Amino acid sequence: TSYIDRIGCIDTDNDGFSDPQGISWTIGDGADACITDPGPSIHDRGGCRDFDGDGYSDPDPSGTYGGVWTVANGADEFIGDPEQWIDTDNDGYGDNPPPANNGDSCPSISGTSTQDRKGCNDSDGDGYSDPDINSEAHPVGVSDAFPSDSTQWRDTDGDGYGDNSAGNNPDSCPLVTGNSTQNNILGCLDTDGDGWDDSSDPLPNEKTQWEDS
Repeated sequence: TSYIDRIGCIDTDNDGFSDPQGISWTIGDGADACITDPGPSIHDRGGCRDFDGDGYSDPDPSGTYGGVWTVANGADEFIGDPEQWIDTDNDGYGDNPPPANNGDSCPSISGTSTQDRKGCNDSDGDGYSDPDINSEAHPVGVSDAFPSDSTQWRDTDGDGYGDNSAGNNPDSCPLVTGNSTQNNILGCLDTDGDGWDDSSDPLPNEKTQWEDS
C-alpha cells in the first residue's frame, strides 16, 4: 500500500512509505525509517513521528521507532514548533529567522540576547544585543546603546544618556537631545554649554555664569 517513496510495496505501518527491502532499497533511498510506527516526516527521515507536522522527525534516542535518532544526527530540535527544526549554534533559537517563532537573529553565534533580537551577543547581560554589522545601536538601530552597562540599553534622543531612570546616568529629558551635566540633571537643553540645564540656569545664554543669588 505504499504510495510516497514507491508505489504498491509493503507498508507495515500504513503511513505511505515502503518498508526497506534488502540492499536494493534502504532507508537511505527513501524507504520508511520507522516501519512499525506510522508518521508523516519526510525531510530528515521518511515515515516517522512528527509531532508538530513540519516534516522533520521527532527524536527517538531509545531506538524504539527506527534506530537511535537524536537531535545531534538530524532530528527535529523543536518538536513542538512547526516553524523551527534546526538550531545550528545551540543557543535555543531556531535557524529560521524572525518572524518565525523564536527565530535566531544571529544563527551562527551562540548568543543570549532576548529583548531586541534573539540569540545574539549580549556582553552586559541585560537582554539587549550588542551592535554589529546587522544592527546598529539605538536610536538608529535596535541594538543596545550601552553594551557595557547592564542598567541601560535605550537612548531615544541619542545624547548619550540612557532612558532607564533607575539606571546609571539616567536621562532627565529622554525625549530631548541635551548636554546638561550639573545638579544631577543629565541630558537636558543647555544652550550656553556650561553644564547647567536651561530651566535651572538663570543666565542660559552666558556660559561663565549660572547663578544669580
